[in-house]
Amino acid sequence: MVVNPWLSGCMELLEHGIKHFLNDTEYDRREAMICIDNALELAIKTYISRNLRVLNIKRKDFNNLKQDFSKLLNLILKVIPDKISEIELSSIEHNHNLRNNLYHEGIGISINKEIVKSYGKESISLISKLYDVDLSNLIKRLEIERFIEKLKTLEKEWSRINLLILMFRLDFDLEIGELTVKERISELSSKNIISLNQKNTLLEILAFLDMMKSKTSKISFQELEKIDYFITKAKETNVFLSSIAEEKKKERRSKWERGNEFTNFNK
Repeated sequence: MVVNPWLSGCMELLEHGIKHFLNDTEYDRREAMICIDNALELAIKTYISRNLRVLNIKRKDFNNLKQDFSKLLNLILKVIPDKISEIELSSIEHNHNLRNNLYHEGIGISINKEIVKSYGKESISLISKLYDVDLSNLIKRLEIERFIEKLKTLEKEWSRINLLILMFRLDFDLEIGELTVKERISELSSKNIISLNQKNTLLEILAFLDMMKSKTSKISFQELEKIDYFITKAKETNVFLSSIAEEKKKERRSKWERGNEFTNFNK
């Protein structure tokens, strides 16, 4: 998508805000509201500033009112009534005032997810109308990018798990031959190295990753939710297996040191 160069700063703020929104924590919702509002305000100011002659607005008048968001919205409604309705203006102004409370009072204020989502859609709609650009797929594109980044994180955690499982072959006298990852996981469970719950979780993650590799259809909301759960579980498993590996490393070092002492004693 080719974006109007006047929109570059605005789009950066808008995308940053939507990414915060997608993270969906109290902190991220507050940050999303602030970023989205900043993006919209910048877009409106830039639009008016770049079209003063066309809109028949004096630079002096614009400079006097550009710090007042309410007056900026009224100006948009007055000179471009086809771009925004009074109902939309009232909703945007309300959300802007809510954003001001968040910015000035900050920590401790909760904000409803649906309010942030609504303000995001209103901002995208108005920016699209002002600059005649199609931003209808912006949220979906950022969702997909976020999912891909999370998938990379999960794959990275899974690679660490695989490496630790391979390292355990000698430490726990496991089968040396060629086994599938699924068989290796089952073997760890049968040797009581991991619990049954851990085994089942690892098999779920493996199945999920295999499905993603062969997936050709759209990513579902359930899959978006699952990947966060699987990343958390994979990290927990890595911590658990790493602690076992560290204990085994200490045992080997201690055994080696005792062997050296015995050898030196017999010399």
